Amino acid sequence: MLTNICPLMQEGNQFLRETALHFRDITKEYKENKTELDSLYNPWTFIPIYDILGVFKNQLDLFPTIRDNLVESDEYEIVAIGLSSLVKGDGISPHTDPIPTDCRFKRLHLALQVTPSSSLVVIKDGHKIRKSWNVGRWMEFTALSDMHYPENLDEKERIVLLVDVYLGGTTEEDLEHYYSVMHNLGWINNDYKY
Repeated sequence: MLTNICPLMQEGNQFLRETALHFRDITKEYKENKTELDSLYNPWTFIPIYDILGVFKNQLDLFPTIRDNLVESDEYEIVAIGLSSLVKGDGISPHTDPIPTDCRFKRLHLALQVTPSSSLVVIKDGHKIRKSWNVGRWMEFTALSDMHYPENLDEKERIVLLVDVYLGGTTEEDLEHYYSVMHNLGWINNDYKY
């Protein structure tokens, strides 16, 4: 589900700390550059900002708040950064993200803007469990292998910064599997081969 990340991890890490402190600046950068951003639609909007292999267009220059705090860490390696945007009427596509759950891979969410109805719906044992975000606070999504989808029933846009990391760094096998999953989910076109 969505769980709070360890406060010490956020407080002791420049990237996590500074992006959380300046989430309003990131939201403003997104809104100011919205028409210039390369986006993917599947069926909600995903804006890739950075990925480790450069498969997606690097858009860090449009997000100086993120770029200026993106420093190497001994704790983890960032594989990808992107924004998930959802407005009322965007399609809902239940899916799983079959990324290894060996406890090294983490998908972190930083809510930039939420609505009263925005949530992440996880389907577990036939039941829908809704989890919401806290604006400006990092959360870890731990139910990647469960069927899930984002939901927003309000007119206002829901915006979440997504950061995929591997604790302790990545291996060639990690990257091959990660990009294979992104390809299978439809985020990478068929011309791409890792």
